[in-house]
Order: sequence, then C-alpha cells, then structure tokens
Amino acid sequence: MYRNYLITILRNIARQKLFSFISIFGLATGLTCFLIIFFWIRDELSYDRYHSKAENIYRVYEKQYYSGGETFVAFATPEPLAQALRETFPEIVNATRLNLLWEKLLFRYEDRIFNETRVYASDQATFDMFSFQLLAGRPENALTEPYSMIMTESMSKKYFGEDDPVGKSVVVNNEYIFTVTGVMEDVPHNSHVRWECLVPFEFMLEIWNYPKGFWGSNTFRTYIEIREGISEEEVERKIIDLIQKNYEGSTTELYLQPLLETHLYALEGSGPIQYIRIFSIVALFVLIIACINFMILSTARSTRRAKEVGIRKVVGASKNRLVIQFFGESLLFALLSLFLAILLTEILRIPFNNLSGKDLSFDFFSPEIFPFLLLLVIFTGILAGSFPAQLLSSFKAVDVLKGIYQPGSLLFRKLLIIIQFVVSIVLIICTMLIYKQLQYIRNKDIGLDKNNIIYFPLRDFSNFTPFKEALKTLPGVENVSATNRVPLSITNSSWAYDWEGKDPDLEILFQQIYVDFDYFETFKMEMLEGRTFSIAFPSDSANYILNEESVRRMGISDPVGSYLYHSNREGIVVGIVKDFNFHHLSRPIDPLILAIEPPRWEEVIIRIDPHNLDNSLEEIEKTWKVYFPGEPFEYQFLDEEYDRMYRAEERMGKIFNYFAILAIVLSCLGLFGLASFMTDLRTREIGIRKTFGSSVLNIFLIMNRPFVIWILISNLIAIPAAWYTMTRWLQDWAFKTSISWWIFLLAALISLVIAILTVTFQSIRSAHTNPAKTLRYE
Repeated sequence: MYRNYLITILRNIARQKLFSFISIFGLATGLTCFLIIFFWIRDELSYDRYHSKAENIYRVYEKQYYSGGETFVAFATPEPLAQALRETFPEIVNATRLNLLWEKLLFRYEDRIFNETRVYASDQATFDMFSFQLLAGRPENALTEPYSMIMTESMSKKYFGEDDPVGKSVVVNNEYIFTVTGVMEDVPHNSHVRWECLVPFEFMLEIWNYPKGFWGSNTFRTYIEIREGISEEEVERKIIDLIQKNYEGSTTELYLQPLLETHLYALEGSGPIQYIRIFSIVALFVLIIACINFMILSTARSTRRAKEVGIRKVVGASKNRLVIQFFGESLLFALLSLFLAILLTEILRIPFNNLSGKDLSFDFFSPEIFPFLLLLVIFTGILAGSFPAQLLSSFKAVDVLKGIYQPGSLLFRKLLIIIQFVVSIVLIICTMLIYKQLQYIRNKDIGLDKNNIIYFPLRDFSNFTPFKEALKTLPGVENVSATNRVPLSITNSSWAYDWEGKDPDLEILFQQIYVDFDYFETFKMEMLEGRTFSIAFPSDSANYILNEESVRRMGISDPVGSYLYHSNREGIVVGIVKDFNFHHLSRPIDPLILAIEPPRWEEVIIRIDPHNLDNSLEEIEKTWKVYFPGEPFEYQFLDEEYDRMYRAEERMGKIFNYFAILAIVLSCLGLFGLASFMTDLRTREIGIRKTFGSSVLNIFLIMNRPFVIWILISNLIAIPAAWYTMTRWLQDWAFKTSISWWIFLLAALISLVIAILTVTFQSIRSAHTNPAKTLRYE
C-alpha cells in the first residue's frame, strides 16, 4: 500500500513539474531562512556556556543614584571588593577581578614589536572560577609573581613561533620586563571577554598609582561564584550592606548579573537579546509563510486531482487512508525541501558570515542537530499538509465523477494570503524605518567634524611638544592635539565637583576628559560662550570648559568666569562648548567637563587635508620615526570608528532587507497559486462573460478586484503592527528619526503593485481564453 502511495506521489511530482518545483523551492527557501537564523541564535545563546561553573558565576555591576532620579549604571566596583567578598560571606565560593589594562600596550621580543589591545589584569582565582585551559605552565601559580604573564596560543606564536615561551621575557612599553609563565588555549569566540594576555592585578595598581584597599572609587570589574542553592538577591543585599559599612554615605548600590546573560543583556538598552527575539519571530514567520505557500499551491492543484480522489474512493480507499497518503506526500515534499535547504544553507554560509560578522559552521548531522532536523521536517510536513489533506480527502466520489466539484470555502485561502502579506508588509516597513534611522545616524550633526581625523596612542608624552610642532609644519596637516580619550572612548566619570552656589543635595555625575590646546579647533567644535584653551593663558592648565548639558544640570545662569573645584584643583570656567555626541546615539549626551592635564594624555589627534591624504600619512609616519624610532606607527580613522559603532544596526538592516525580499517572493508564489486556483474555478464564468460581450479589460478588473481588497486588508493589519514594533525599537535611541506617514503609504503601494503584477499573468491568460473552449461541453 505504502509503495503504491510513494509511486503515486512521484508520478504526481513528475506530471506537474512546475508546481512541484515551486512547492519544493518555496518550502526549501523558508527552511533555509529558518536554519540560518537557528544557527545564528544558537551561537548567540552559547556565549560563556563553555565554563563548567557558568551557572553559578555572576558579574557585579554598580548603580549610582543622583539628583533628579538620574541613575548611572556600569560594570565597575571598588578595588578591595573581591577579597572582602571571599573573606566575609560563606555564600560566595570565590571572587576575582578581570580588567582591561590599557587600550594599547607596546610588546617587544627581540625584533618583534606589536601594539596589543587585549591585555587584562586579573587575580589567580580567575583560573579557579573559569574554564580557561593552560597548554603550558601551571594554573595554580601562573600569576603569582609580580611580573608574570600568560599568553594565548595565538599571541605566543606571534612572538615565539613554535618555540616554548615559558620562562622567556617580553618588554612592555619599553619599561617593564615580564616573564611568560603560561600559555592558554585561545579564548573561544563565544566569550563576552576576549583577552589575549593576562598579567597580575597588582601590576595595574602599580602603574595606575592606585591606592590598595580604597573603597571610594568604582573602577574595576569583579566576578563572583555563588554556592549552589543561594539566591542572587540574598547576596546582593549583603553586598550593598558591605559597601555602606566600608564607605559611609555612598550613593552606590551593587547588583549581580548572571554570567550567561552578560552577552545578551545590556545594562542600558536591550542588547543582543532584542535582535534574537526579533529574528526568532521573523524566522518563524518566514517558515509559516513557506508552509502557507505550500498549502495554497497544493489546493490550487485540487481541481486536477479531484478525479484521482474519486476513483480511489470508488475502489475502496477510506478517508483515513487518503489523509495518510496526502500527509505522506506533504512529508516527502518537506524532506526533499530539507535536503535542498541544507544545500542552500551551506552555500549561503560564507555570505551570511560576512554579513553577520560571525564564523558559523553548520553541523547538520551532529547528535544534537540531526534529531531537531527530523522534528522540523515532521512539523513542516504536518503544518503544510494539514489543509490540503483535509480538503482533498473530503471530496465525494459520486459528485467528483459526475463533474460536480465543491472546492470548499475560499475564506481560509484568503486568510492565508492575508497572513502572508501582513508579514511581508511589516518587514517592508521595518526595513525602511531601520534604513531611515541609519541614514539619520550618518547625517546627524554630532557637534564635531569626525572626518579626516586620525588618532594613535603615544606612551611617552615627554617629547610631544616638538613632535606636535614638527607635524604642524607638514603641508597636509591642518591641526594637532592630544587627549586621554577620543570622543567615542570617554568613560572616566566623577561626581566630586563643587561650584559657588551649589545645592548641597545636588549630585551630578560628570564625564571628564583631559585635552591639549587646539583640541576644539582640531575637531571644529563650536564654542557658545567664552573661549577655548589657549597657550597664551598659562592659568588654563587649571581651568575648565563645560558642555551645554553640564550648565543645564548645574543650574548656573552665567557659567563663564565661575569657579569649579575638584579634589585639590581649583579653576575657572573659561568657555562653554556646544553639546557633541561622544557615545552611541542610543544614549543621551552626558554632562562633560574638559581640562588640561598632560600627564593623563594617551592619544594624539591629527586633522589631515583630505586632498593630500596618502602623502600626508607618509609624512606623518616619517616624522613619527624620527621622534619615536623603533615603535610601530598604527593609526585609526575616527569616522571609521563611528561607523563601526553602528555595525550591529547596519547588519540588522541588511538582514531585514533580505528577509523582506524573501517574504515577498514567497507571498507572491502563494498569490500566484491562489490566482491559478481561482482562474480554474471561474473558467466557465469568464467564458459566459466573454460570450455576452465583456472586454478583456473588464475581465482583468473583475479578476484582480478581490486581490486588491485582500492586500488592502493586509495593510490595515500590518501598519499598526509595524508602527508598534518600530516604536518599541526606537525607544532605545535617545536620538532618532521620526516615523513618517509616507513610509506606510509607500509600503502599501509596493505591496499592491507586487500583488497586481503577480496575478496579472493569470488574469490576462483567462481574459484571452477563447470562450468556445471553456463552454464546448456545457
């Protein structure tokens, strides 16, 4: 029996090649989309799960509360917190600190010199808590010596090749000599922290000249391991009490974030979990659209298979056996579609990796994935075959063989088409709004000119003044300055500022940055009041410049000339700079204080004439080699760093664009199938209309009218859904575009035109059919 069913299915596929190909290709396309997103989500959810104790490890973060209900959130804790937690609370098994040392360090081994950006300072306890595997050295004493160092395997090969690095020395910043005490496996890509070198935490305290045991500043990252069965809320309460005990009057509270959530959830905004939710829904909807498409195409062929069903029933086939046959046919189609989807997914792997910035591999036949694929085939086959199996098996044999064909209600088919286009229109609107937001980001005046700016680290600023003067003589250099942080990297903050007339209860968290003369001129910033720092005023080495937001928060009516106090420093506010964005545009502009303090400078900033870029870079490098021989000249363009900051949104926009196109194509396939089905049903009606004088245009309009109505209904449902979705997405942006009415109108027109073009072929074919052919047997 089943062999007969299989032969029949294969014959039907061979007999109706076009419909079979469209059905299989449509399902395969939906499955391909679903599989690609499945593997992407699987990778996103895998972050930090390779640690054996991951479920018991937490990252500590701070919340600082200020006047007006303002809250500052960061992964920063006091230096002595880790040790105090280990020694005070039995609920805490272990605690460690893990902190980026500097943005760039100069490493030298013989003639191999590189700037390293992933050097972290940590405690010995890191190896007890995390599953980092050493390939050489012993984890129990790898970081016990003051100038010891652990490298990853990749870094070891970069400096030492295939030689054993343990016991060899590396010079850091031309000053510190470190001994390699261990080599570790490369940190997996699915880790929220990607270090390449570890040094003892005490070294960070030494070079930062940071007081050990000081509770008054939150600077370092702390991780803790909690015993099984202990709730994080219980530990949080005890940590807050510990902070108050050691630093009375602190406005800071410390909380815990599970290690497995560190990659997924941002402390401010939604984080990657937002995209996981969005693309999960999109992938599921695309798969459902593909199944709907299969249903419509299958039922579109029902008129051609009605006699087959009638004959089978006459010779004794029961309804249940027919249902089994048609479900089997659907499952076979799903299986063939899966094979094609696996092939397409593998073909698209490299393009998708380039688009998403990942290095995914698709292990289809692993013990973990293969059963899932089988369940996916069964789910898809049953979902796609449910309506066709019910419809085809319900035909009455006598009526079918007499030529009386009852195709069932069209309502369900109409509903399927509407669902398809609702999803497609939502994706179209979302794609256009994401593109509009990205265009807004690119074109927004951020308060500074980021173009034609390069910057690079300088470890020793004792030679900076002659270096700066030499650079300014170069024809392609427009201006030169220095800072401790370029705008995108401003992270240093303090609330310990006072001024005349300050409300004692007012607390403001200021971002602070230390700059050189010519800083504002180099970035072409606009001064609203007062002046910029000038070498003509020696007192400017103690003075300040504020941004607009600082003045607004401080409530000073005439800020220029007022005094500002910070620690042991007293200075005059000499100017007010127009607000400029120094963070991601999802964040509002923070109050910012700028001051001159050469010992804190870390970066050199140069504005270059864009008409002479290549020659200017060559001349700058030559000048660098004169003043800093033996050090690599590695620069970055500031505008590229700004673009890189929005890479996730760019990728999301492109992926949405592809999904929208895919959904439209699948919807059009379903629409084509339904148009074919309706044409078959109305063949006699069209013949009669033509006999009584209806024109081709009149018949064309009659055939297209219901489709236009369905698309309009789809838009009425899709537009509010898309508006709600994008309103929620834009809530995470402090600076955002408007949701313009024309986007919804354009999406409606696009969907309408696509739908009309899709059904036009069937409408015109029907309109030109000779009525004699359709009515010859009537």
